[in-house]
Amino acid sequence: MKKILLSGLLLAVLARGLCAQNIDSALNFYIKMSTPDLNLYFLDHGFLDVVQAHGTVGMMVNPAGLERTQGLDIFVAGSLSKDVSGDFKIKVIDSSEVSPSISVPTTVTLTDLGGLDYVGVAGKAGPVGIGIAVQRGSGMEMGLDSGIVQISKSLSYEYPYLLDSTVTGFNDTVTVNWKLSGTGVITMGGQGNLSLMNTPVFLGSGTKFGPFKVGMGLKVTKMAATGDFSINTSGRVTNLSGIVDDSLSRIRFDSVSVRSSFDSSIFYDRFTCTLSGTQVSMVLSANFEIPILKAGMSIEKGMPYTLTGDYYNNAGIPFGQPRLDSVSVGSLAYDTLTQTFTGDANLYLGGIEYKHKSADQQTGIDFPGMLSIKASLGLKFWGFRLGINGGTDIMNGQWPMLGNAYTSAGTSLSIKKATLCLGLAGRWQYVALDQKKIYSTPPMVLAGAGLRMPVYVGEVMLATRMNLANGLLKVQNLSGGGDFKPWETLALSAGVRVDLGFLSRSDKKSQTAGTETAKPVEEVKPGARLGQVTIEGAALTATGDTLQIKAAVNIYQGPNASWQDALVYADFLRTEMANTGRFSITPKDRMQELLARKNMGQTYCLEPICAAQMGQALNVRQMLVGQIDKTETGYYVKVFLVDAATGQQLRVDQDQGADLTAVCASTGELAKRLLLQ
Repeated sequence: MKKILLSGLLLAVLARGLCAQNIDSALNFYIKMSTPDLNLYFLDHGFLDVVQAHGTVGMMVNPAGLERTQGLDIFVAGSLSKDVSGDFKIKVIDSSEVSPSISVPTTVTLTDLGGLDYVGVAGKAGPVGIGIAVQRGSGMEMGLDSGIVQISKSLSYEYPYLLDSTVTGFNDTVTVNWKLSGTGVITMGGQGNLSLMNTPVFLGSGTKFGPFKVGMGLKVTKMAATGDFSINTSGRVTNLSGIVDDSLSRIRFDSVSVRSSFDSSIFYDRFTCTLSGTQVSMVLSANFEIPILKAGMSIEKGMPYTLTGDYYNNAGIPFGQPRLDSVSVGSLAYDTLTQTFTGDANLYLGGIEYKHKSADQQTGIDFPGMLSIKASLGLKFWGFRLGINGGTDIMNGQWPMLGNAYTSAGTSLSIKKATLCLGLAGRWQYVALDQKKIYSTPPMVLAGAGLRMPVYVGEVMLATRMNLANGLLKVQNLSGGGDFKPWETLALSAGVRVDLGFLSRSDKKSQTAGTETAKPVEEVKPGARLGQVTIEGAALTATGDTLQIKAAVNIYQGPNASWQDALVYADFLRTEMANTGRFSITPKDRMQELLARKNMGQTYCLEPICAAQMGQALNVRQMLVGQIDKTETGYYVKVFLVDAATGQQLRVDQDQGADLTAVCASTGELAKRLLLQ
């Protein structure tokens, strides 16, 4: 019974079969597709890329990314809607015994829905990141404005018929093949709308074990299916005439008259639906990163759920050609020489037989729980990323099923102060009645580009997307769509990510907190080298200790500088400090490994107390931290050296160069000045 009900739902929602609901007087049919996750992907690839999820970004796909939360992380994003129209010919009826194939000119308006796509909040409790997020509903809505259209078609029918002695009056029995032709006038009309939307709310957490980030979460999805659709198609046949198949040379009728009552409804459907329900899912995820290669997987197990509400469907679908009720012949004569029959014939046609579908239910439809798998594979080197992602709900042999699938591919590149993201992403939904009856909605495919720009307390993101679904509609029973102009579908998205933890590690605070005795930095000309600036609680003389000092170096990127600038400068400074013979420097890879174990891998540390804690985690005697900035006059670096045991600031120094090469070349002089503690 439930399969019959869902068949009716598919007839309306997926516009399959006769697709008569697509007919309008002006044939103004619209499809509104809501894919907030695709919109978000172009703002930050972490929304679909399991590997790149971080903090509030992508927690629904990969809660393990919450481990990367550094402070109170808030993300808000939205997008604009965009309409695009195209003229098509929709094949509403396949060729059959009732009528030939019918295609109707139609204007289809495809809308890429926008709105407030996402709101997420995340924070850190020790080594565990915790977050909550809500996302705008995803799904689709279809509708048809009220109207009627008439189409004329040439129709033809064939009827094999046995003329026995009761008809001919002779002893012989003859088989004839009546061939009828006429003009069919088909009237189609209807109005209504249908929608299917899923709105998720997510609560999750993530942490880190060695090189692996792991996470889990709870997703609650509100599902709603509504519809109110009424359609009717009627037809009549005029100017019917008949002949006898020429292949039967023994029979010749001087006239064949056709009488028909064929003037009635040939298709009808009345559909109403108000169904809603809630599905609860558990999400487990993990990802790891090694040099260059990044990989991750997320598994979501949905619990069984029920869509409850009212459901009504009553449809009639014709099959076969009009019935041949009876045949009468008159003036029948038999020519013994030619052995042929001659005379007149009258044919009487009846109505059309229907396949009826009717259902009326108020208890709802039960759906099984499903397993969903999402995976990502990416490459990362220097400022360049490349990622391939995909996910699908897996059929488990329990029917009916509602599911969806997505795939995406993208790349990102760090350019000066911003990160440029390019990508292609698609999503589609499907309904499966059984293993062979699987119906899919038209796919939503977007291509887009985004730009992420860091600001004082987070990031500002802008993106544009291009809807390719209008071009793909040509394969969905459509033809004659004309030239597809993708640039007409461009729509904008924007997002703001506020990281309140950024305040505690900002450059301004790091220069004032715990360093009140430091003097302000003086402006100097590009290329000039600066000597020591201040000390705190330590004499500016070298000790008599001849043993090497275990030390570590960590340089952070500042305003306008890139992380590559910080990486290159830190490598030069480590080398020059080791060359003095006074310092035993912890290698970069070893330092990153130890900080990751202590959950300090993402810590932005520019204060003496924080630097001392980092030095203790690395088991070194002295910790050097600093920041490299880029200004209009060149690069500027400020560093300070801290005693890891006491938190005492041993030395503050700075340097400047016209370009990165110049400032890196001066690291040797800076390393020598660091000996004067």
